Amino acid sequence: MLARFLIFVTCSALFIAAAFMLPTVDFPQTAADTFLSKLKSGDAAGAVEMFGDNTCKCPPRGGYESYLQYGSQEPNLAFLISKPFSFTAGKVTPVDIAIPYVFPWDKPTTAYVDVDMTFKEDSYSPYFLPMEMAYGIPMTEAQFNQFLNAPEKNAWKGFTQRLRPSLAAGVIPVKPNPDAKTFKEGELENLLSPEMIPFLQAKDAGCVLLKDKSEMPQPDIAAKLPRLVSATLRLRVVKSGQLKPWMVNKFRFEKASIVENGKASTIEFPLNSKYDL
Repeated sequence: MLARFLIFVTCSALFIAAAFMLPTVDFPQTAADTFLSKLKSGDAAGAVEMFGDNTCKCPPRGGYESYLQYGSQEPNLAFLISKPFSFTAGKVTPVDIAIPYVFPWDKPTTAYVDVDMTFKEDSYSPYFLPMEMAYGIPMTEAQFNQFLNAPEKNAWKGFTQRLRPSLAAGVIPVKPNPDAKTFKEGELENLLSPEMIPFLQAKDAGCVLLKDKSEMPQPDIAAKLPRLVSATLRLRVVKSGQLKPWMVNKFRFEKASIVENGKASTIEFPLNSKYDL
């Protein structure tokens, strides 16, 4: 009996040791690949189930599903759901974290995974709207042309709220601003400057007013707008123990490229912003 017990203990120890010696560099990439595949296939519920944390149960306001809903959290991934795009999960960067644990297999792990995405205009290439248009604010033709002259300027602000599959009504669901629910009537307006109030929540695309006060037809607007052709998405993936599955914790865009009338522009996303991980 003693011999069998020793054999069992030895085999168990070897199994555990072997598990920890297996290379793990591909595991975060696999999680990223699965997550993006779920978005692409339209499995939003499956993507939501992959969100999590390794330090606490800390979903964002509105829950993790708000990361996949237009007019909600920024940044947001709603523009990817059920859409054709190509992606490659590439560089993995381990992140040092100081979280206490008892047993080796309980050690939490965190890594960044950079995902390169490409979009094709003949299948799906999101429109990139001016900030005012993305929040339903009418623009003059002069303002619209000013945006078209330098669409990359401050393009990181509200970036994902400005990406749209179309300009048609109904893309952004009409719902109360969740931030307003935590304030008494009129209190929110007192805390924010008047120019910030219209930008509390994204809306269906606003119009462009011509000199005669008529509206520029939407097909004409669409023909002029830049389109997203590529982007690098950084996922923060975590697991709460060595034997636990990888989860997507947060994400940010590192860079993106838009094209307008054959002219490509690069969008850089600064650190020290809400895009930080």
